[in-house]
Amino acid sequence: MFQDTDKSLLGELTAKFHLDNLDVKILEAYLKLPSEQRAVIKHFIAGIAADADPIQLELDAYRTELEAEHEAQTSSASDDCAEESKMA
Repeated sequence: MFQDTDKSLLGELTAKFHLDNLDVKILEAYLKLPSEQRAVIKHFIAGIAADADPIQLELDAYRTELEAEHEAQTSSASDDCAEESKMA
């Protein structure tokens, strides 16, 4: 679940941009998604946006993929270290 600071930030956005309950639910759901799924949504929305720069879209998608790979490698390395500690 969201922490108090996250709810506070959403509250500020709600007030500033006059968001309704559905807007807030959409933002919460989006923010909870893994980076790979957010990249898919961003790519879709950018594709329907008239001023989307295709090169920037490709760069953003590539960056998201690299970040996800790095996160997976870091997580895997942490898991390996934890297992080694248990066996020692």
